[in-house]
Amino acid sequence: MRRILASLARFRQDVSAAVSVEFLLVLPVLLAWYVGSFVFFDAFRSQTAALKATYAVADILARQTEVDNSYVDHMADVVDAVAIGTGPSWVRVTSVRRTTDSYAVEWSHASGQHQGLTTAQILERKIPENFIPDMAIGETILLVETHIPYDLRLPVRLGFDEWINVVVMRPRFASKVVNTDLQ
Repeated sequence: MRRILASLARFRQDVSAAVSVEFLLVLPVLLAWYVGSFVFFDAFRSQTAALKATYAVADILARQTEVDNSYVDHMADVVDAVAIGTGPSWVRVTSVRRTTDSYAVEWSHASGQHQGLTTAQILERKIPENFIPDMAIGETILLVETHIPYDLRLPVRLGFDEWINVVVMRPRFASKVVNTDLQ
């Protein structure tokens, strides 16, 4: 019994492999931090590119006086070219006019198989975070929404699978942008 206790005492006092043991204990934390930094960097990079793509599309559309549904459909291609998404994105453009007591949708078109917004949806606050600003009576705005798929391509999940951005722009060269396919 004394031999066993003496062996245990020598083992407890031996510190020759302490650095190796500490390294093995800290290694999983370092690896998780390293992979996590890539995950968050990629997410913020993708989010920034998605927002820039939304602003680019909104600015392009605000500089037009007339558009058609095909033009709006091709804005999804612009978003795909600028944004860092992992699949085909889609765009919804809505022209909203301020009436005397409310808002009215003049026209709305979404690319792909998605639906445009209606006046009822605007009044029920169905757009993300209600981005319609205060407007003068008779004023129109363009409400541009982009939906850009995002997949991390890693086993880590952040709790979402697409970037949804909404940008409001006033038409630049006319009082409103007209959709020639819906008039």
